[in-house]
Formats: sequence, structure tokens, C-alpha cells
Amino acid sequence: MCRHLLSDWIQRSTSTSL
Repeated sequence: MCRHLLSDWIQRSTSTSL
């Protein structure tokens, strides 16, 4: 699986949350 994609998605989600 693409872990990089997941990491990017999580980072973006956190950025939006904050």
C-alpha cells in the first residue's frame, strides 16, 4: 500500500483540523 499517500492525507487532515 502507499504509506506516503496515507501520511500526506493525515498531515493534510491535521492541518485542516488545526
